[in-house]
Amino acid sequence: MKKTEKRKPAKAQESRILNILPSQGRERDWRWDDAPDATKAVNRLPEAVDLRSGEMRWWGTAEDQKNTGACVGHAVGTVLFWHFFKHGLVSRSARNKPSFRHLWMASKEIDTFTSWPSTFLDAGGTYIKTCLDVARKYGSVTNRVLPMNGLGVSMPEGQFNALASQRKIKSYHACSPYGEGFNMQGFKYWLATHGPIVARLDVDKAFMVANRGTGVIDHYGGGMYGGHAVVIAGYDEDGNFLVKNSWGRRWGNRGFIWVSEKYAKAAFNESYGVTV
Repeated sequence: MKKTEKRKPAKAQESRILNILPSQGRERDWRWDDAPDATKAVNRLPEAVDLRSGEMRWWGTAEDQKNTGACVGHAVGTVLFWHFFKHGLVSRSARNKPSFRHLWMASKEIDTFTSWPSTFLDAGGTYIKTCLDVARKYGSVTNRVLPMNGLGVSMPEGQFNALASQRKIKSYHACSPYGEGFNMQGFKYWLATHGPIVARLDVDKAFMVANRGTGVIDHYGGGMYGGHAVVIAGYDEDGNFLVKNSWGRRWGNRGFIWVSEKYAKAAFNESYGVTV
């Protein structure tokens, strides 16, 4: 494994906006083991899972949030896209992706961060749970209706909300319950039986400078840069976890990295899987 701690972040990464705050009310979350058959399933999980494989190979394309605070929209939208395709709600066309901009902007509109208005600020961040609540209560329009670089929507409000309501999630469950730290069984169970996970971490130096050939990132710490939302997309036989980021294909290995269980325990401080 190559050491990454001493490398300097690329200029493109130095400009990343990292401002996802820890969600509020996590002590009331549904747990991963509240899901049906969770107790039975943990005894027969596969040794490895890669959600980019098979019919979902195309899902592995990494997007780039650029100089915005839209990582939560990217992460939640990417998880929703996987589920919506699996349930036949959308085709694999990029125009049918859940609108990252809609999820992100709507989250900022309804969150409890009220020190100043931030809905119209591209640098504005929010909470993962707020974004998931948007997907659960209101749904999400597609990228066709509101692309990431869109300026607004001219259709009537009722029509817009009706379109969003066609694609809702039923619920979301904490894969590492509040106050219990990282739960490896919860991560593996959800990845193997339900699908990808959206997670929050405080970005450290190793994550910031990850590039091709990094291997498995094992050591967490140093140079904390701020809160960020990512997608957990699999695990291997050694207990490492596959992370999908939203910093483009030049970060990591075409937008993905592997992190060890030790790194995951230290880095991921909030994580959720969804049901549709």
